[in-house]
Amino acid sequence: MEFLSKQGISTNASNDCDRQKHLSSPAGVDKGRAYKGCIFLFGHPYYTLLSHIRRSWAWLQCLKLGNPFSITKEVSSNLGLLKAKTVMEGRDVFGIEHQFTQWSGATLDCPLLFLDFADILSSQSELNAFFEKTLDYSRFSVQERSSYTVDPELFPIYEELYQRMRNNLSDK
Repeated sequence: MEFLSKQGISTNASNDCDRQKHLSSPAGVDKGRAYKGCIFLFGHPYYTLLSHIRRSWAWLQCLKLGNPFSITKEVSSNLGLLKAKTVMEGRDVFGIEHQFTQWSGATLDCPLLFLDFADILSSQSELNAFFEKTLDYSRFSVQERSSYTVDPELFPIYEELYQRMRNNLSDK
């Protein structure tokens, strides 16, 4: 969002004071605003999940994702409990897949672009076309992220989800 703002492109509030970030579905889009476009930016769900827990905002994010499995605040914020429930179910119970599914089947009144954060620099022509202008990617920087241990039981569930998400992009 900061990169786009520096390009003169107006975005919703980066601090989410307008409550338009991480919506569980397009139904939450503010109909009173005239959006010129919407980007569904995502990353690997395993690392996203661990980041939410590390930052102590997992419960808030779980609620924003729709909490489709009605997990508790304690489960959402405790990696051990969340792992146990996820492994027992054999799928994402946090809501990442639910959110992606809601958005990938959406029809909006504006263009919708799905983009894996890892592909931003290799998707310059697609982004330029979406914004109808040539962006200056020399201003785009990828910041070093926290490193996480790969859990041999939990990671494969989210790796499979990530691959389905990426495959969904190629189907569009």
